[in-house]
Amino acid sequence: MANADHSSIQTRPSLLNRLSVGDDAEGWQEFYRVYGKLVRDFAIKAGLSDTEADDVVQETAIAVARHLPEFRYDPEVCRFKTWLLNQTSWRIKDQFRKRHRNERLQQGTAADANSP
Repeated sequence: MANADHSSIQTRPSLLNRLSVGDDAEGWQEFYRVYGKLVRDFAIKAGLSDTEADDVVQETAIAVARHLPEFRYDPEVCRFKTWLLNQTSWRIKDQFRKRHRNERLQQGTAADANSP
């Protein structure tokens, strides 16, 4: 599946139901296997580093776990992949904010070190 085209990912409502009902370790392994690369590649293409992209995968999975019970799978209204990539996009924006905050902190620390 590593070389699979992301557009060929077929949503399995049975997997979504398993994940939304409760703690299903096998279901989450399946989720990461099916969707993890999609989320990571999306984050990399947005300009994140490998480490930041890995964080996005993890944070997106947490968000999915929290919000999936509210999600109603109806491909006529919103495809799961669209919903998932929206969740991912928000986590990517969070990573850019963290990056900029860290850069400002480092610049401030460097300025403090250079002042008399």
